[in-house]
Formats: sequence, C-alpha cells, structure tokens
Amino acid sequence: MPLSFLSLLGNTAILFLLGSIGWALFWFLHSPVPGLLGSLFLLGTLRAWGVDLPPPPAVLSVLVSSMLGMTVGARITRENVKELRKMFLPALVIISWALLIVFVFGYFLARTTDLDIPTAILSSCMGGVAEMTLIALDTDANVPVVVIMQTLRVFVTIMTFPLVLSYMVHKKEGEMAPSVLAVTAAGEGKEDRSFFRKKVVEPLENIYRKLTRLDWGFPRRLPARLAAQRRWFLSYAIAVCGGLSFSRLGVPAGAMVGSLFITAVISLLGFFVPPTAPAVYNFMLIGLGIVITSNITSETIKSLTPKLLLPILFTLVVIYLTSLLVSFIIYKITGWDYPTCFLASAPAGITAITGLAISFDLDPLRISLLHLCRLVVLKTVVPLAFMFISQL
Repeated sequence: MPLSFLSLLGNTAILFLLGSIGWALFWFLHSPVPGLLGSLFLLGTLRAWGVDLPPPPAVLSVLVSSMLGMTVGARITRENVKELRKMFLPALVIISWALLIVFVFGYFLARTTDLDIPTAILSSCMGGVAEMTLIALDTDANVPVVVIMQTLRVFVTIMTFPLVLSYMVHKKEGEMAPSVLAVTAAGEGKEDRSFFRKKVVEPLENIYRKLTRLDWGFPRRLPARLAAQRRWFLSYAIAVCGGLSFSRLGVPAGAMVGSLFITAVISLLGFFVPPTAPAVYNFMLIGLGIVITSNITSETIKSLTPKLLLPILFTLVVIYLTSLLVSFIIYKITGWDYPTCFLASAPAGITAITGLAISFDLDPLRISLLHLCRLVVLKTVVPLAFMFISQL
C-alpha cells in the first residue's frame, strides 16, 4: 500500500476524530445539528489559531455532496414534482435579490470604501467561496479579502442559522427541533429527571437493554438487514457516479446536483431508495464541517486589518437583513412555512443549507432547487460580466 495513501488515510482520520470531538461537545450542550456545528466550531477555531491541520481529501467533498443529493433525490416523487410549477415566483425573487446584491450593493461598496470594484463585487457575491476565489485570481481583485468575506459569510450563516431555526421550530411546535440523531427514549417527556440520571444512568440502562436483546433471533433478522444495506450502498454508488458525471460537465455544485438528479430519476421510475441511517448521516455532517472549515487559515484571519473590518461587517449586515426581507416576501407569496422560506433565502452554499433542511425536517427539495437557481445564475452572469468589463 503506497505511503501517500496511508498518509491521506491518517490525515482524514485525524480530521474526523477532531470533528467527532466537536460533535460530542455540542451534543452534550444540546445544540441543534451537533455534527455540523461541533465540527465547524472546533476545526474552524484550530485552523484560525494556526494549528497545522491537514487539508481534507478532495474526494470528501464529492462523497458528502453525493450523500446529500441522494437524500434529497429520494424524496422526489410524482406527487411533489407537481409542486415545482409553483416555484417560479420565489425563484425569481431570490435571483433578483442575488443580482441586486452583487451589482448594485457591490458597486455602492466600492464607492464608499477602499475596496476596488472587482473586489467589492466578488466579496458581496453569494456564489460560492471556491468559484469566487477562482474569478478573483483571474482578475485584479484582492484575493485575501474575497476569501475572508466569502468564508465569513458562509461560516456565520452555518453557525447562526441552526440556532435561529431551532427557536422557530420550538416556538411553532412547542418543543426544540430535533437533530438527525435525536433518539426517542423510554422516559421521554419527563422534565423532572435529574441531570445525573439523564446523562449517566439512562444511557447505561439503554446499553444494558441493547446487550440483553442480542438473542437468537438476531441471525434470522440478519439477511433482511444486509439486504437493506446492500440496496443503500448500491443507491449511494449510483449517486456518486451521477455526482462525478455532473462535476466533470462543470455544473455548479455538480456532485450534489448530479446525485440528486440520478436518484430522483430512480425514485420516479418506481425503485425504492432506502433512507440514510441517522449514524451515517451524522458522520456525513461531520465531513461537511471538515470541508467548510478547509477555507479557514491563520493567514486569512491575520489579514483582517481595521480598514477592512468595517466593509466586512457592513456587507454581512446588509446581506443578512436583505435575506430576512426576501424570506418574508417568499413566505407571503407562497404560503410555505417560514422556516423553509428562511433557509431558502440563506446566504450560504447549497450543500450546507440542504443539510440543515434535512436535519430540521424541512423541505430540502424546494430549498435546494431555489439555491440551485441562485447559484446557476450567479456563476453564469458574474464571469460573463467580468469578461464584458475586461473588454471595455
């Protein structure tokens, strides 16, 4: 076995170990989506402090995106396809908002701050960290500033939106929104349980019950379990192939879009796509946190000078306030539940937001499609706009 592969495997194991520690910490604190937020917090903090962490393997992003796409695609049925016709107006609202932020606010930012026009436009564009960084490298934009503003926008969104969503669902349903890993315990609903019993005694009792239930009936159930696992792995392999195909075609968020597309086709043809197990899905959320924090370095934090701090804060405030306005408009014109509208207008990437939608049991299909519309338009219009500007 090549040494490079062993090194890559060891580095990946280190990242997942740290991400799992972050998950355990946030789970203990009863945080929503602990797998994502915990790995984001711990790994992001370590990278910002300059700890020499290995980069995630390139294939991790594809695997994570493909699993998200498969999870969404499995929910596409002939019944909910009819709902897509009702999404023209909200898609138009989100696209118009994104373009106004890029060109109107970006131009205003360039005129009122020390940022040049290319840097201001790319910094305010909600089109993805990697893509905007690549455009910045090909233009006269200030690449570190673009990376900082794009990364902060995504990071702040992923760290704050789950908390807001948890409050919304708690207010609506009268209980805190469960994460993907929430387990219905035998004593659920008894709020007078002591902290020691809840955190120590009951988990030990659950482990004991599971061990004592390993009776002779387990071998008889084994074939059915293995058959379900084989079907899931086959579905996931097909989803990964679809994701890789779309990525090679240059489709924005190709890994997720391709896996979503191929899984949706399979589902619409009448084949059953097994749901992803909660433990596997949580493992995927940790991987998603690893991928997102790969954009954070100590150099980007050090380049935050006081002169740049005001434009960055101003841009974030404007983007978040306008996203709230857009979510309210979508809520009024569609009648969807507000948490879905809130996530549909979130200024972050399609993969992370879709993960949050699934975790909070919202509508990932609507949310991912609206984000896809925004990304496709921005990743098409912005490069063409710079191409046109360079010829003037």
